[in-house]
Amino acid sequence: MSDLNVYSTTAAVNALTPVDGDMVVDTEANAVKVYCNSAWKVFNNDGSPAYENRWGASFDAGDYLNSGTTSALNGVTNASYSFWYKTSSTGVVGLMGGGAGTSVYHWSNGNIIVHGFVDQNSHGVPQPTLGSWHNIICTFEASGSKLYVDGVYKSLVDNGDVTASDAFTNFLVGKVPHYSSVMAAGEKSMDEVAFWSATLSDGGGLSIDDTAGGDIEKIYNGGVPQNLTLAASYATDRTANLKGYWRMGDDSNDSPSSDPASNKIITITDSSGNGNDATQGSATNQPTFKALPQSNTALDFNGSTEFLTINASANNSLHNGGSWSFWMHHSVASSGGTPIFTDMSQTDYMAVNFHANRLNIYSKPDQHDTNFQPSTGWNFITLTATGNSISVHQFSNDYPTGRVFTKTLSSVPNLSTSEVYFAKSGWGASRFFDGMLNDIAFFSNALSASELTAMYNSGAPIDLTSDSGNYSSSSSLVGYWRMGDDDSLTDGQTGITQISDASGNGNHATQATASSQPTASVEPVIYV
Repeated sequence: MSDLNVYSTTAAVNALTPVDGDMVVDTEANAVKVYCNSAWKVFNNDGSPAYENRWGASFDAGDYLNSGTTSALNGVTNASYSFWYKTSSTGVVGLMGGGAGTSVYHWSNGNIIVHGFVDQNSHGVPQPTLGSWHNIICTFEASGSKLYVDGVYKSLVDNGDVTASDAFTNFLVGKVPHYSSVMAAGEKSMDEVAFWSATLSDGGGLSIDDTAGGDIEKIYNGGVPQNLTLAASYATDRTANLKGYWRMGDDSNDSPSSDPASNKIITITDSSGNGNDATQGSATNQPTFKALPQSNTALDFNGSTEFLTINASANNSLHNGGSWSFWMHHSVASSGGTPIFTDMSQTDYMAVNFHANRLNIYSKPDQHDTNFQPSTGWNFITLTATGNSISVHQFSNDYPTGRVFTKTLSSVPNLSTSEVYFAKSGWGASRFFDGMLNDIAFFSNALSASELTAMYNSGAPIDLTSDSGNYSSSSSLVGYWRMGDDDSLTDGQTGITQISDASGNGNHATQATASSQPTASVEPVIYV
């Protein structure tokens, strides 16, 4: 590759095999890109770095950062703060706090407690889903304080026409300083912490549980953090009111410890320009820089020739009382049936496929119509066996809490000696799946209803190799195919011969024939 080449698509850039120092022009992104430290650094057309949210901070119990005192936010009549966090810890979890008027923590009663700038006045609402990212925004004006969770109005506290307490004295991230019982309890990740000397707008006229408009909607942005130093990130320009802004690794001046292997944090720069850097000098209390996922890879199958095969050792989990799960995004639901999985043997087979645009379960000699039509977009489908009973769950935008079809079969077939296809039938005419598949997993245990909800995660797949929230079956994985996330695939990449088994059991999905190899599709990750 030459030092400078021009590419018409981002996919073409992503398909390169660069080395540090390579520079290209990406005309689709209207940007110059320089490869450095295993990643493309992106510069937009005015020469400044494009906004990216690549890092967060991971706090173990005891870790915290101290931003000192932001006096411009003490004793005021208008103020707001926002931050993003994720925790899988149950019980008490300290998130942040300062002075007497501002602290946020999970409490043992199952609520998240958010103090709204005034001593003794606090919001208490049910904790958001464990194991997922959430955005918390709290606003203050003399008449009251409002709380928003993931862009939704959740609580109002009447302050009785008072000014704020010393809400930002000795402000800590990862720890609540004035409640010894919560202190720095619980593991958590934190990101994009910001304070304003203004009351962020919500569009007005809201009732509890209404989706907010105004500044709140712009900052939440459907789950994707915004650059809060830009006027475009607000309904009304609040940049002059931004008094503290800690991006947890995305500011080029953020400082790691002297041991690069530890990734420990010494300083998080105040990106508002007000000099309120958050620091931690004690090695035992330093949080860790945490890389955030930037994309989610799936495989796109053409509906005529493309498929993958796994060996027999991975596919017998249903027969043994286990579970299958997968994500699908269909393009065409053939009236003749478009299989997603099926055993290759016509004597003893198990299949999940479409017939007349409905999901069907085949278990020779049984055929059962679930009457589930796939929703537009991604669908999360699971099969769980209990004896000869099969339960099929579908989660999607249309069914965010899931729906279930249960049927007793003549028997759950023994597939221990037969291979299984992904995206192709194994009997009769070779009917293929037309669309995308992602995160296929086979388990040796029957997944619980709460685990399925945690795995759906409001439409954002979780890493099934680690227990998180109500999901606790990572040790039961027999096979797990993430469709490119473990294989460094790029958008539009072809010639895919193998998808690694992320369970560690070596049951890789393969395709040796070039005309039958699917294509990688990389989509940006929604942050929450």
